Amino acid sequence: MKAIFIALMIFMSLCASAQYILGDKNASTPVSPGQGQAPGAMCLNCGQTSMFSNSASLTYGAGISDDLTCYTSYDNFYDVTEPIGKIVFWGFDIYPSGGNYYACTPPIEKDVEIGFYYDDNGSVGDALIRLQATPVKSECVGSYVFGNAPLYRYEVEFGVPVNLDHGWVSVRAILGQGNCWFAWCLSETGDQFCWQDCYSSFDDYNLDFAFCLLPYENQGTAIPVSNWALLLAVGLIITFAVFRFRKL
Repeated sequence: MKAIFIALMIFMSLCASAQYILGDKNASTPVSPGQGQAPGAMCLNCGQTSMFSNSASLTYGAGISDDLTCYTSYDNFYDVTEPIGKIVFWGFDIYPSGGNYYACTPPIEKDVEIGFYYDDNGSVGDALIRLQATPVKSECVGSYVFGNAPLYRYEVEFGVPVNLDHGWVSVRAILGQGNCWFAWCLSETGDQFCWQDCYSSFDDYNLDFAFCLLPYENQGTAIPVSNWALLLAVGLIITFAVFRFRKL
């Protein structure tokens, strides 16, 4: 019992140090830039069909959003004119050590859970849908803020249209291992307001996350989490049918 308590306290201490990596929840001044690669033309680009975008910052930092920790991060969007079918976002793979953060390589590449939520008077409201997918991940540019940690660009196509013209979106890494965490890149554009949740306790921050929303084109690969049970049931039915056929 004592060992379990000690392990829990260590985990909580890691979570407590893993909020916004800028350290100050009201910080608005970027850190000093260092050496970095020149970003490619498409690296920081959302595409001409983007309906909403917060551009990625190379100097502001990031916010932890990974199921290896207690943290999930959320940002709002608005004035979306068509059903949403794709999200592009940016982030880092980092681990904490001695009060700083450094590059790491996940033991296995993580999936992501993308959640869309109604707005509740400026807060994150009820969930409309949550989607799980393996994102298309590409190295984007060398980081200015985490030593040699590169900034990655992620893309997720949805298998269903998301009909929400304004509200909140969360991006959280899932199914990870070890201490290599996903940190969602911050943005220099937006309305300077977002939320972060730890064990259902929400904190607001004067910051924004880097992401773009694109229209639905019916080519998605993400599957709503609520549909996994349906797919499993269909698979079991097919398996049973094949077994019965062979038995006859």
